[in-house]
Amino acid sequence: MRRLSIFVVGGVFFLSACTVLSSAQPTPAQLNMTCTRCQIRLINYGFENIQIQIGPDYSIFISYENRRYRNEMDALGIVLYQASIWFPYAKSLVIIAKMRNIPLIFMKVD
Repeated sequence: MRRLSIFVVGGVFFLSACTVLSSAQPTPAQLNMTCTRCQIRLINYGFENIQIQIGPDYSIFISYENRRYRNEMDALGIVLYQASIWFPYAKSLVIIAKMRNIPLIFMKVD
């Protein structure tokens, strides 16, 4: 389980993520189902061109294009929150925000 908290200090946002590791690792069938469900949820939030990859050490890579939210940090927060819900077993999350297939933001959370 991943717990997220946001701190505001003088108008600057800090994102803190604490990871609680679970002992049970998912099977490949569960991984595919989880990726599909997370992708559908992100599509419902208005994201496009979503790509989700899982590394051999349970590193999750998510790239997306934001066409709905004006502020890119809002979109990044939504994707990070959904990823923390759907992938509680991940050792690290790598989020890549793109615009017209050009990377804008790269964020890694251990």
